[in-house]
Amino acid sequence: MVDVGCGTGYGCKLLAEKAEIVYGIDRDAEAISYCQKHYSAPNIKYFRMDAAPLGLDRQFDIVVTFQVIEHLVNPHGFIQELKRIVKSGGTIFISTPNVATPSLGKDGNPFHLNEMSYTQFRELLGKSFSSFEIVGIDYASSKKLRSILAKMPFYRWGGLLKRSSGLKKMAGRALGLNSFRIIQTNIEQEAGDLLAVCHN
Repeated sequence: MVDVGCGTGYGCKLLAEKAEIVYGIDRDAEAISYCQKHYSAPNIKYFRMDAAPLGLDRQFDIVVTFQVIEHLVNPHGFIQELKRIVKSGGTIFISTPNVATPSLGKDGNPFHLNEMSYTQFRELLGKSFSSFEIVGIDYASSKKLRSILAKMPFYRWGGLLKRSSGLKKMAGRALGLNSFRIIQTNIEQEAGDLLAVCHN
């Protein structure tokens, strides 16, 4: 199993509880160092590597890549690279924010290059997969609280913090941003994030 864009390694640790071996990949050297220090296990291997192209020469049963594709210049090329490293019959899990109206540049997330709506994400996946499903993910906590907080300057500053930031983690726990629900109907309107389950 491969986690492309593994960040702090928390997800790899969870995956390693079920998988025989997990490869955690991230381009950020500091993130990989953090993974190795805080989320190591005998069946986890961490690598500093770009997401596209992936420097992997073997195939895996499962690839997960959460909140990565929106950071890349060529999303379609990235998906093709994921297909290359997944065995026939394997599964690829891809998540991305559900953005009805992309706000790139100075008004949006400075790290996002390709934000997509539900329809755009579905169209992108349809170019590469004949079989896939999309579900929605959103916070279990009230949207009213988050909409109020989203207008505050400090909330936007949080987007500039690194994923390993202790302050970011503490704020997430305090605001109830660590509990989620799966949405299977009215996904386009209700989901904060989109999760695709793609069959290779």
